Amino acid sequence: MMKHIFSILLLSLILIISGCGNTALPEKKVILEADREITIVGHTGPELEDFYFEPAEIIVKKGEIVKLTLESSNAVEHGIQVPALKITLTDKSPEIFSADKVGEFEGRCSILCGAGHAVMSFKVIVEE
Repeated sequence: MMKHIFSILLLSLILIISGCGNTALPEKKVILEADREITIVGHTGPELEDFYFEPAEIIVKKGEIVKLTLESSNAVEHGIQVPALKITLTDKSPEIFSADKVGEFEGRCSILCGAGHAVMSFKVIVEE
């Protein structure tokens, strides 16, 4: 009985030690150089129709590396999220992305920016 307990403890110790010997290199963040840069401007104002992004849609090629930058036409902060393409863009943080699928992908303003916030939409069209 004591021999079995010792064998189990020894085997457990070996498994624990072998798990600590992970020699894989840490994942490096790859910095991509963009094929194209696009600046999007968020607009706001006193009327509902004053809330929009310019341009309201962009067309990119599948696999093209695109740097998106967001600016504001005034001091109001904006953000854009396009969940299907995993794009999260703010006026403080540009986004570099490359679409891996063709289609039309809807995005919205992700930072509450005023009464017209809900109408601020954005579209990414990805072509072959």
